[in-house]
Amino acid sequence: SAAAGCASAMTLLGCLYDAGSQVPQNVAKAIKWYRLGAAAGDSTAMNNLGVHYETGSGLPENFAKAMAWYRRAAAAGYADASTHIGILYAFGKGVPKNYVKAVKWYRRGAAAGDSYAMNDLAVHYEKGTGVVQSYAKAVAWYRKAATAGCNAGISNLARCYEYGRGVPKNYATALADFRTAAARGDAYAIRHLGDMYAAGWGVKKNYTTALQLYRQSAALGNKKAMRQIAVFYAHGWGVKKSAAMALFWDLRSGGL
Repeated sequence: SAAAGCASAMTLLGCLYDAGSQVPQNVAKAIKWYRLGAAAGDSTAMNNLGVHYETGSGLPENFAKAMAWYRRAAAAGYADASTHIGILYAFGKGVPKNYVKAVKWYRRGAAAGDSYAMNDLAVHYEKGTGVVQSYAKAVAWYRKAATAGCNAGISNLARCYEYGRGVPKNYATALADFRTAAARGDAYAIRHLGDMYAAGWGVKKNYTTALQLYRQSAALGNKKAMRQIAVFYAHGWGVKKSAAMALFWDLRSGGL
């Protein structure tokens, strides 16, 4: 038990307070138990402290401390921590932006089985950042991420089939994969389904269905879906033409 000084129990208690599961949510108490768990050597607690420092949740935002905790967690064998270190390097959070180092840490996370690291590694291959650009390797890593259950991996693999990047263009496969990710609540996948209905790619063109999908994606915070809703109102596609509603959605999208 946590009271008896069991590291994993301390961390579990921290997670319960963090999520508000079985106890009232209390981030301060979560952090207290994470610190105790980390002091007792629990790698999950170390990683979670890193997350709180990175996001500024319950602690002052501090990327340097986040990096320090992620490094401790990674050294203790926590796969996700390697991915977090990669993200800090990829976006230059608390360290100079360095794609080569980001890729190095994503590889470590991927080798340890983290599906998000696999997806992020694929993104770097697709864009050619930190590695020699290769659509074939991007697809291979997206496929590994998708197989491991990463929604982003499923959606990105679908996009490769949608546009024929690293694989022959195949709208049927793209639709199937986007639908899989969309069923799991992935806003990006839902928006791309809207694009396919709007364009008539692999399905009969249907502006009404496209607009419904864009609304679903927008409700999940997808800015590009909001922009598409603005375009639909501006042209009167699947909805009554309205300059006012077009402006409203354009402003919500940030004017993408």
